[in-house]
Amino acid sequence: MNTKKLQLFISTIYILSSFAFNQVSPCVDYSCDSLVVRTILDSSLENEKAVSQVTDTINGRITMVNIVHSGLTSLPKEIGKLTALKELLLTDNKLTNLPKEINALTSLQRLQLKGNQFKSLPNVIFELVELVNLNLDQNQLTSLPPDISKLTQLAIFNVNDNLLINIPIELGNMTLLKSLGIKGNKLTSFPIQITNLTELNVLALSGNNLNTIPASIGNLTKLTSLSFWDCQLTSIPVELSSLILLNLLNLNDNQLNSIPTEIVTMPNLYSLGVRNNFLTSLPPEIIKREFSILVEGNRLCSLPDSIVAWLDSNTFVDSSTTWFETQRLDGSTYCDGTGNELPVLKPNDELNILNTPFKKQITFIFSTHKKLSLFIYNTQGKLVNKSENVVNSAIWNTTNQNSGVYYLKAIRDQKQINRKFVVK
Repeated sequence: MNTKKLQLFISTIYILSSFAFNQVSPCVDYSCDSLVVRTILDSSLENEKAVSQVTDTINGRITMVNIVHSGLTSLPKEIGKLTALKELLLTDNKLTNLPKEINALTSLQRLQLKGNQFKSLPNVIFELVELVNLNLDQNQLTSLPPDISKLTQLAIFNVNDNLLINIPIELGNMTLLKSLGIKGNKLTSFPIQITNLTELNVLALSGNNLNTIPASIGNLTKLTSLSFWDCQLTSIPVELSSLILLNLLNLNDNQLNSIPTEIVTMPNLYSLGVRNNFLTSLPPEIIKREFSILVEGNRLCSLPDSIVAWLDSNTFVDSSTTWFETQRLDGSTYCDGTGNELPVLKPNDELNILNTPFKKQITFIFSTHKKLSLFIYNTQGKLVNKSENVVNSAIWNTTNQNSGVYYLKAIRDQKQINRKFVVK
């Protein structure tokens, strides 16, 4: 018997004997590690997979196990034998608990339990004091125990899409946290203890009914990404502008009437989302910066030409739509350009635009036989053509116009349609 076969034989006998005597002794080689993983696979829907397909190995020991979408309902206590394990990834299974023997994984740094069925956290998790990354997304957790603060090395903590109604005050002691995700829970106020986590780079609290953000948010000066979409916010504290490293700010789907000037002039901001709010204006200082902005679903009906031009250059919208066309209320009205809203034209009032470059003309054809008023604007918001009492169609001579994007506004009986088109 060669050396490798002998080693495998001895390891197998060692594992089987420890199972028989109900003992969990640590593995010391790959043969032992692989038998433990084989045991887990055999109890899952992935029993046809080889151990090598779900593991990584360093220096002859298994350091990562990745068994996902596998229908696991429990882990065997033998999991505690994998003492070289650094990453345990168990996403989208059916786990509700963990064996106490898992506390033997003293080298474990990453534990992924996303998409399982935990209703409470097993206490054994708090013994894994070397954890750096813990993901508990998409479970059924209603609370976090104060003992979560025992995980003093934790840098990334995600507990998104659970049923949390509050956060323990002790979370504020986890001062090494750099990324914290609590979106999609049932919080009814901003957890003030979060403002003690001054090393945070990423904070996601979207999908909670927070209503307000405390001024102490300004303490988190290392934040680069901050997400508050769908939080029922009615205002933004000016102190948020203290976050001078912030790159991404998501305020979509709230109830904001205004944005502080200090926010749009933050020096490192490159993406601002304010979609689906109640904004009627933007700070004039916004034109001093260049960043991407989402503004659909507001009431930005009457804006200075300078801001109109800035939005044309910086807004993310579908290529067939203008940012102006997205200023609807309840999906049923457009702005009329003077701060009012007008009903959208019905489908039988649809417009066709024919571009005839060799004739230097644009033809607008309407299915309605009623009189319309047409207004054409350039990208700077300047009115370049106006036609009254148009019936069925109108021809615009583009001989003296620059090539590029233009906007048409057609009004009939207090109804309006907007279109973007190109002069070639």
